[in-house]
Amino acid sequence: MCKKPVITFGKPFYGDKGITLDCKNLYELPELINKAKEFEPDRGNLILVWYQNTYPPDAYVLYSPSVELKKEDIELFCNSVIKYIKLKTRD
Repeated sequence: MCKKPVITFGKPFYGDKGITLDCKNLYELPELINKAKEFEPDRGNLILVWYQNTYPPDAYVLYSPSVELKKEDIELFCNSVIKYIKLKTRD
């Protein structure tokens, strides 16, 4: 979210989506650290993964001054809120 490279270990839900550098074994770590110097996460995937996997939907992205919002981002957030409300009203 803050445009900082992230190296993951294990299998987080946001791994293998172009938003992190994923360390599959420790022998890769020196290479990933060097790669992190120039790595920028895929912004589209970042927002998609964030909204699809946070419940209740987290509005952090909407309020972050460093994030340039697009209409699609807002729509995705709103759809996530609707999905959350539908899930909660079933209980």
